Amino acid sequence: MQFIATLLKRIAKPLARVFARRATVALAQAARKAVAATEESMQGGSRSKKRKKAYHAIVDDLKTQGTSIGADVSFDAIDQALDEAVQALKDK
Repeated sequence: MQFIATLLKRIAKPLARVFARRATVALAQAARKAVAATEESMQGGSRSKKRKKAYHAIVDDLKTQGTSIGADVSFDAIDQALDEAVQALKDK
């Protein structure tokens, strides 16, 4: 029984890392896509309205991909990815 528990721990940790990496990549891609689309569709709009629209687009994209908001990706991570995507767009 202890052998099985040890084996599960050895398997679970690497699998958790893989899922976390996939969720992080999916989040970054969703954020870049949402920010670019929002900027294009809302030129001249207020910063807060653009942010809200992009935020919801990210959440919708992640849900479509099967990523669980709150479990796989935190709300803070979405905010951070959104900020990074906006900065990347400004740096272009």
